[in-house]
Amino acid sequence: MIQFNELIQFQTPLVSAASGLILAHDRFFFVSDDELSLNWVHRSLNSGIQRLPLFPGSISSNAQERKRQKPDLESLVYLSEFDSLLCVPSGSTPVRNRGALVSSGLEVRELSFEPLYSGLRREVPELNIEGAVVMEDHLFLFQRGNGPAGVNAVIQCDLRELLFGNAPDFEVTEVHLGQHEGVSLGFTDACVFQDSIWFLAAAENVKSTFSDGEFCGAVLGRLDSELKPNFCVQLDLPFKPEGLVIDRNEVYVVTDADDPATPSRLYRGLLPGNIHSSR
Repeated sequence: MIQFNELIQFQTPLVSAASGLILAHDRFFFVSDDELSLNWVHRSLNSGIQRLPLFPGSISSNAQERKRQKPDLESLVYLSEFDSLLCVPSGSTPVRNRGALVSSGLEVRELSFEPLYSGLRREVPELNIEGAVVMEDHLFLFQRGNGPAGVNAVIQCDLRELLFGNAPDFEVTEVHLGQHEGVSLGFTDACVFQDSIWFLAAAENVKSTFSDGEFCGAVLGRLDSELKPNFCVQLDLPFKPEGLVIDRNEVYVVTDADDPATPSRLYRGLLPGNIHSSR
């Protein structure tokens, strides 16, 4: 089991639904699944949270209306070739297709995922994208199986086709993650470390892509070249982790307590020493 230390609570301004995490240019970037902005804090944690609006307008403060209106940004990917961040929506409802590309100069270009997601909805039960990584020219999206069908999957597509606004061809690989304390695990984020894909998966006691449930635990895992888990370790966290970065031997996560009054947190833990022998 990996033990974690709390580094910071995202209180000023309050962020209660942090999701997705990237470390770039000495800053931790993250989105919030019920906000319209990109957030970041310096790696030293000696400055406050900064925000960049991604979309115009606002969303309701009423909890139910907010859930219906939110863009549901769930993951971030750093595109080194473009020195930009790709903000990825979940696609779990027809209004959750708006993503964005943010340059290093903080210029925002809205990007629709509808050309891709409309095709995926015909192939993937209860679409709910919760993580994303890039390897070479391919975007890997992580489908969270927290709906009634319980299907976790990794979806591969051509990154450039998506960025150009086209409907890229895609390949879906179902991934079996098992259970934690009798509750099915579902992807919540992913990252690339040492040329391998690593993932977060959480056990949430609910069969819905729209509603929240009791958090029962989480794991960190690694996928092999065939996208099958070949390493898995439990995480000692009080809240559901929804963003992942691995830097050297350090594991960073951001959490979402599914409570608008409870601030999200950034935690740090250490990778176990037996990961290399498990390849």
